[in-house]
Amino acid sequence: GLGFLATIGSTAPFIGLFGTVVGIINAFRSIAATGSGGMSVVSGGIAEALVSTALGIFVAIPAVVAFNHFTGKIETFHVEMNRASTQLVNCLFKIPELKVVDVEMAEVKAPMVKKGGAAYATR
Repeated sequence: GLGFLATIGSTAPFIGLFGTVVGIINAFRSIAATGSGGMSVVSGGIAEALVSTALGIFVAIPAVVAFNHFTGKIETFHVEMNRASTQLVNCLFKIPELKVVDVEMAEVKAPMVKKGGAAYATR
């Protein structure tokens, strides 16, 4: 399911990175074994590193795209089911739908208090 896609999408780059490290280690081993660092000596290890990196990315990208696609579909389905179930309950129990009414707030003034014949605001 979605958990599998998420796992593949998140771990594939790490597997590619692991292959990259192994390829570079093999390149250094080749240098150590021959005593020189020529292109023919290191190219095999570097090629191995690049192939594993590319493979990790190649696997991760479609998995992440598929995961995001199906997660969006599930979210849309969830919203539609929630709306339909609310309408069903309202219909079964004859609950009127609430309407949003715009109300403008009037300016609120502090109350006036009379003390000793003089009025003053309480603020």
